[in-house]
Amino acid sequence: MRLSTSSILLSMFAVSLGMSVTVAPAHATTGTARAVPNSNTCPKPVWPRASLRHGEQGTVTLGFRIDVDGRVGDSHIVKSSGFPMLDMAAMEGLARCRFKPATIDGKPETAWTKVQYVWTLESKPIAAAEQWRLAREGAARGEAKAEYVLARLYMAGGAQQNIPEALRLFALAAQKNHADAQFSLAIASMNEKLGPRNFALAFEMASKAAKQGNTRAQYALGLMLSNGRDVPPDPSKAIEWLRQAHAGAEPSAGPLLGAVLVKHAASPAELAEGVAMLVQGDAAHEPLATFHLARCYENGHGVERDYARAASLYTKAAIGQHKPALLALANLYERGHGMPADPEKASRLRAEAAQVAPGNQASAGTPSEQ
Repeated sequence: MRLSTSSILLSMFAVSLGMSVTVAPAHATTGTARAVPNSNTCPKPVWPRASLRHGEQGTVTLGFRIDVDGRVGDSHIVKSSGFPMLDMAAMEGLARCRFKPATIDGKPETAWTKVQYVWTLESKPIAAAEQWRLAREGAARGEAKAEYVLARLYMAGGAQQNIPEALRLFALAAQKNHADAQFSLAIASMNEKLGPRNFALAFEMASKAAKQGNTRAQYALGLMLSNGRDVPPDPSKAIEWLRQAHAGAEPSAGPLLGAVLVKHAASPAELAEGVAMLVQGDAAHEPLATFHLARCYENGHGVERDYARAASLYTKAAIGQHKPALLALANLYERGHGMPADPEKASRLRAEAAQVAPGNQASAGTPSEQ
């Protein structure tokens, strides 16, 4: 999988940014010159690591205001890509662009316009029939890797989807100590859509996979042990597993490790380490890191208390429908911390948070079998 290298059309000139972007002309009247972008001051947006890992792609349409100084004064999502982290990355990329402002009779004026960011990934076509044939033949010989691959094929949607057979094959491969199959079985055991949840089996399988160096399993163990909802909490053990996952370059491990360190720091050094990891995660558009960094600024924990900074970070996290961020932001508006008190805005944010569907927020945290 690699980023596409399609050129980008920005107004009337092309810029190679790795995704296509089209800026619509601002509303024009007689004597009006529309705003145009400066090709040297519109850097390539950063593709969120988690979005890359999960193959997220789509088109986001943004509406934005160009002020008289050529800066983007305000922006909002007109149509989402379907992936909050891509939407947020597009907004942050757009905010760094500079424009030659629109004019009316030669005088600079503010103007609203729209832009599309098209995030696309290219991947090599897979010969599906050949993959099925090889997996079936290998599974018939009792090969753990083939059983795992065949299980993944059965798990996928389509006419040949067969969940019970997929789970049976995962279990067979897991018994042969196939780490990826053990992790997949752990994830399946926590998915209520696949049957009754079995957290004891999930923890057992994740532990076996983690001990073999599977970073996704190490992350899953860190998550389970840190939240303590399904297994007894053990912050120190959670930190140990998350450190291993982070060292193995598991993308989601850093933000969660930072959050756990900040909450359970055993020393000032660990607290500082946790804050640094949250800063890094926020820069990489990880909503979990952004939210916990905002809490640090709100509470003055590990950093100097700064309500305005906390509000800015909560707003950034809330773009991805992060329910805790929406509620925290509502509290700041209600109390007038970091911004003028606005009970009406606080009420709207709480109503928006109430509509966030479980499992449909960008808070991250839940390991996926990918």
